[in-house]
Amino acid sequence: MSLYRMQRILHIFVRLFLLLAIIFGVWIAVYAYSEGFTKKWRKLIMEEFEKRGIDAEIEKLTIDPFQGLVARNVRIYADEKNKPLLASIDNITLDIDPIKLLRKKQSLNSVEFRNADISIPINPEDPESKKLEIKDLQAKIIIPTDIIEIKHFEGYVNGIRINVMGSLLRSQQRQNDIITPSLTEEKITLIKEGRELIDRALDEIIQLDFKKSNPPHIQIKFASDLDNFSTTSAIVIINAKDVKRAGYKYKNIYANAEYINSNINLKEFRIDDSKGTLFGDANWSIKSKKIPFNIKSTIDFQSLLRSFGNSPLLDDITFINSPQIEARGTFHLGNLELPTDRDTKLQVELIGTLKSGSFISKEILFEEAYSDFSYKKNKWYARNLTLQHASGTANGNILWDTLSGIQFDTEINMDPTVFVPFFKKPPKFLEDLKFEKNPTVHLSLKGKGSTTNPINWETKGYFATGPCHYQQIPLTAATGKIRIDKKEIIIEEFRLDREEGYINGEEVIIETENGLVNLKNISGKLFPTKLAAYFSPNIASVLDHCKFVDPPKLEINGTIDTKKNNQSNLKVNFDSKGQVYTNLFKKKIPLTQPKGSVLLKGKKIILNIDTKILGGQISHKGLWEMKKDTNLYSGEIIASNIDFGNLVKLFEFPTKTKGILNSNLQFKIPLKEPAEWSGSGSASLIKGNIFSIPILGPLSPMISGVLDQPRAGYSIAQSASLNFFSEQGIIKILNFQALTPGFILDGKGTIDGVNDNLDLIVEMNARGPLRLVGWPISKLLRYKGEGTLKEPKWKPINFSIPLNILANGEKLIKQSKIIPEAINILPNAINKSLKAIEALTLPGISPKKK
Repeated sequence: MSLYRMQRILHIFVRLFLLLAIIFGVWIAVYAYSEGFTKKWRKLIMEEFEKRGIDAEIEKLTIDPFQGLVARNVRIYADEKNKPLLASIDNITLDIDPIKLLRKKQSLNSVEFRNADISIPINPEDPESKKLEIKDLQAKIIIPTDIIEIKHFEGYVNGIRINVMGSLLRSQQRQNDIITPSLTEEKITLIKEGRELIDRALDEIIQLDFKKSNPPHIQIKFASDLDNFSTTSAIVIINAKDVKRAGYKYKNIYANAEYINSNINLKEFRIDDSKGTLFGDANWSIKSKKIPFNIKSTIDFQSLLRSFGNSPLLDDITFINSPQIEARGTFHLGNLELPTDRDTKLQVELIGTLKSGSFISKEILFEEAYSDFSYKKNKWYARNLTLQHASGTANGNILWDTLSGIQFDTEINMDPTVFVPFFKKPPKFLEDLKFEKNPTVHLSLKGKGSTTNPINWETKGYFATGPCHYQQIPLTAATGKIRIDKKEIIIEEFRLDREEGYINGEEVIIETENGLVNLKNISGKLFPTKLAAYFSPNIASVLDHCKFVDPPKLEINGTIDTKKNNQSNLKVNFDSKGQVYTNLFKKKIPLTQPKGSVLLKGKKIILNIDTKILGGQISHKGLWEMKKDTNLYSGEIIASNIDFGNLVKLFEFPTKTKGILNSNLQFKIPLKEPAEWSGSGSASLIKGNIFSIPILGPLSPMISGVLDQPRAGYSIAQSASLNFFSEQGIIKILNFQALTPGFILDGKGTIDGVNDNLDLIVEMNARGPLRLVGWPISKLLRYKGEGTLKEPKWKPINFSIPLNILANGEKLIKQSKIIPEAINILPNAINKSLKAIEALTLPGISPKKK
C-alpha cells in the first residue's frame, strides 16, 4: 500500500473519529442538559447547600452550553424533613469546583440567576397563603466561606421593579431560625408580624395600577449578620410615577429610608398629585408597635383617604382648592386592617391643624375653614373650629366619638338655617326661619347626643337675632334661652319684637313629634294674627277676620296642637283701647275698645267679646267648629243703644233714617255661604223714622193718603219692634209692629236674602180704645210688599171683609169685586171717620168750629 494511500485512510479515520467525538460530545451535552447529572451529583450539590444552612431539593442538574452548570426546579425547605416549603426557583446557575465537590470540600463559589422565576409563600406553613412572585430575576450571589455577597439583584416582585445590593454574614448555626421550635417567643412574634406586613404590602400592590413599561422602582442596599439582625443596616429608595389606586392618581411618589440599629428612619416621603404635594417623615423602632410621623400636605387629601376606604368626615365635602394640613401623630401596628363600615377605628393618633379656602358641603358654599384637630381611639376633637360663610361666621369645639356620640359648644354669628341640610330630619322651626342677606344673629349653644340621630341632641344656650321671617311673618328681633331635650324644644325668658309691639314669655315648649306647643305666661302688645301665625297658621287665618288698628294687650296660656288641633287648649285674653274691624255680610264693621277672650279647645274656637260699636255696646259669644263638612260659626249678639242712622250708612242703604237700635240675635253662619245663615232674634228701634227704612219707604205715600197728611207716613212712626227667625238665609218675620200716636202698623212675611226678594204683609189699626172700633176698617187697610230688597213694591190688598168672619156657620158677606175708582175715595172716607171717632173718644179734645 502506498504511503499516499495510507495517509489518505488515516486522514479519513481521524475525520471520522473527530466526527464521532463531536457527536458523542453533543450527545453528552444534550443528555446532561435534558436528563441531567446522576443522583449522586445532585446529592453532592444539595450537601453543598446544606453546609450553608440551606435545605434544598434539586430536581435536575444540567449543563447549559452558555450558562454552565444549572440546577433546575430547585425547592428550598425550612428543614431537612422537607417541611415547609420556603421558595421555588426554576433555575440557578452554579459556579462549582468539581474537583473539590468530589472531595467534599467547599466547592460552591457563587450562584447566578438568569431570567429566573422565584415563588416564595408568605406563610411557609400554609401552602395556600399569598406568594411573593419574583419574575425575570437577574442576580449574582458570591458565596465565599463566611460572607454571602449579592453583587446585583434585579427583578420584578409582583410587578414592581427591585434592585438589591448587599452582603450577609453567614450564620454559624445549622438550624433555620424561621420555624425552629426552640425560637424565643419574641422572635416568633417578630416573624409573624413580618409576615403580616408583607401580606398587607401584597394586598396594597394588587390594588395599584401602573404602566408595565414604567413600574414603581425600589432600590435597596444592605449589610447584615444572620446571627445578629440588630447589626443590619440598609438604605431603601422608592420612586414611582403615574400610579393609580382606587381612582386616586399619584403623579409622583418618592421615599428615602434607612435602617440602622433596629430603627427605620423615613427621612423623606413625598407625594405629588394634581392639586399639590405631601411631605412626610417617620421613625420606627422595630421593637415598638408605634410609628411616629409628621406630614405637611396640600394634596387632594380627601381623594387619597377615599382610595383607602370610607372617610365619613369628608364624604360630603368638595374642596375648591386642596386644604393645607399639618399634623404629627403615631401609627399603631396592633391592627393592620383598614377601617370598615362596622369598625371605624383608625389605628392612628393625630394632632394637627387644617386650613381650607372655599369648599362645598351639602350644596352649601363656605368661604373658609380652620381647625386644630386631634384623633385618638375613635375620637375626633376639633378645637378652635371656624367656618366662614357669606352670612357670617361660626366658631366652636367638637368632640366626636365615632362609635357613640358627639359633644359640642359653639358661637354662631351667621344664618343658622345654613345648617338645615346637615340634619337627616331638621327641626321644623329651623326650616321656617328666613334671614336677610347679612343677618344679625348670635347663638351660643352647648350640647351632646348620638351621631345617628341629631334631632335628639340635648342642647342648651341662648339666642339673639335681628330682622328675620318666621313662618313667612316678619320679626324685628328675638332674644331668649333655648333648650332642646330629646323630643322637645324649650324656649324660656324670651322676647319677640315687631314694628307694632312686643311679646314677652316665660316658657314655650315645642313637642317636635306630636306638634304640641305649650305656652306659659305670654303677654305683651302685638297683633293677634301675627302672633298666632308664628305657632299655628290655621288659627291665624281665623283671627285674620278681626283686624286691629293698634295692637291690643294680650295674655296667653295653654296648648296649641299644630297638627290636628285635637289637643288644643289655649286661652287668649285681649284688651284694646283702639279700634278693630271685622267683616259682617261683606261689610267692614268698626269695633271700638274691644276686650274679651278667645278659647281654643280641640277643634272649637270660643269667643267672648265686649265692645263699643256705633255709639252703643255689643256683647258677643261665638263658637266656631273647625270641621270640613259643617264649617259653621254660631253664637249670640246682644246689642244696645246702637246708632241706627250710622248703621244704615255703614251698609250703604239709600236713606237718612235715624234712631236707637237694640237687638238680641242667635245665629249659625256657614262660613262658605254666609248669606245662608240661620237663627232667631228680636230687635227694637226708638226715636227713629220707620218709613225711611228702604223696605218700608214706598209704603209711606199710601199711609199719608189714608191719613190725609202729605208727610204723615214719613214722620209719625218713630218706634218699632220685631221678632224673627232665619233658615238658610230666608228671614221669617213673625211679628213686626210700628207705633204712631194714633195707630199701629203690624206686619209679617219673609225676606229672602239669598235670592234677593221679599214677601211682606202689613196692616194699619188704631191704638187704644179706637182699636176695637177701627178693627173692621184695619182689615181694609192691608198692604203687600214684593220685589227686591233695593226696590221693594207695595200695593193695597183687595179691600174686603175677611172671609173668616162667620155667623151661625154661614158667611155674612161675600167677597166684593175690586172697584178701581174706589181706591182714592175710600181712604179719604176712612180718614174722616177715624178723625170723628178720635174726637169723640179722646178726652179734652173737641171738634173745631168752622
